[in-house]
Amino acid sequence: MPAQDTLQRYRAKRNFSATPEPADAGESSPQGMAFVVQKHWASSLHYDFRLELDGVMKSWAVPKGPSFDSRDRRMAIHVEDHPISYNQFEGTIAPGQYGAGKVIIWDKGTWLPLGDPEKGYRDGNLKFELRGIKLHGKWVLVRMKGRDEKQEPWLLIKEKDAFVRPALEFSVVDELPDSVQAAAMPAAEAVAGAMADKSGKSGKADTTARAATTATIAKGRKGENPDEAAPAAKQTSGATRTASGNERGTLATAEEKAAGVELSASAPAAPVPKSLGTRVRVTNQLGLTSFLKTSGGKGLHVVVPVRKVHDWDTVKDFSQAVVAHLAKTIPQMFVARSGAKNRVGKIFVDYLRNGVGASTACAWSARARSGMGISVPVEWDELASLKGGDHWDIRTAKRRLDRGNGPWDGYAKAAKSLTSAIKMLG
Repeated sequence: MPAQDTLQRYRAKRNFSATPEPADAGESSPQGMAFVVQKHWASSLHYDFRLELDGVMKSWAVPKGPSFDSRDRRMAIHVEDHPISYNQFEGTIAPGQYGAGKVIIWDKGTWLPLGDPEKGYRDGNLKFELRGIKLHGKWVLVRMKGRDEKQEPWLLIKEKDAFVRPALEFSVVDELPDSVQAAAMPAAEAVAGAMADKSGKSGKADTTARAATTATIAKGRKGENPDEAAPAAKQTSGATRTASGNERGTLATAEEKAAGVELSASAPAAPVPKSLGTRVRVTNQLGLTSFLKTSGGKGLHVVVPVRKVHDWDTVKDFSQAVVAHLAKTIPQMFVARSGAKNRVGKIFVDYLRNGVGASTACAWSARARSGMGISVPVEWDELASLKGGDHWDIRTAKRRLDRGNGPWDGYAKAAKSLTSAIKMLG
């Protein structure tokens, strides 16, 4: 069926003189079939899950949003097809209009069908792989049988693969609640450059910001970036957030050559407890050297370079043991489980980020989020003076260039095997 025919229902529901939603069909991207998940504050909050197929976006409303737990069956109500142009829509649908409320692009990317997608869609068993900013791996949409509703009820289910994570330990909708629209740019310098372009202005402040960001990136490209000691690190956002805005935790990554274990603790946008640095460096007692950097978000990254001796699972298990030790030894400050309700007023060090496919923001990269924070290496003695993980942004990072990577001197030489530390920690 032609796309213009399948979009009749979409257009009939909307008054395009009153809604900012697109009326045109849009065109497919040469990068592949698109998917988008839009977070929609309508009469009730839900997530609109859309897959490009046959020239339109096949759409489902998912009340609770996606889950990386393969045991979760998330209700997905099949709704009218949307135009491909809807993939770019962020804004507020005016009161009185269909779907009135705020809409953000919560995730986006491309998808690959696993099998014949048209047949899977017709049969109500559509399997696919997502390659997004937040969502990855294999998923399935299954139509429920024996239900006679105006809108078909389906289930969105995560298939078992390397990306599965238990719901008790990780909720992607809670941990990563914000828009990814700014993450469309492929590189940090492009993201920085978009800040003037988006506003349509090119004032002195914006020019300075671009120049400063370009300079930070140039230092990294010249081989001065301490993260180059772990060249296989994948650079994607690992930031997490709590609904209450309290302390939050992020990342841990094991790389290939000088495999670096990155255990990060988060601090709120307020003065950091002076005792935190001493307490987090439990790692020193294990014979390991730790380094600190801001995340560019609200997290602080504690990075421990290690030699490539053990496999991924061993490094992840060791990271979990460190987290459990912190939570047991200092329960008033640390917790061993993620989730907003578990860490109100406390810090969660995300050992799960130490698995295959997990990643983090590298030093001197700009974060694709409000404020464009920069991840910056810092001395442990500077910890108490930091306002948070976004202490520096693209406008202020130039003030830090004279220090550069000085706080991480000796990073590559500090890498050690985890064997002794594993035995000490039991």
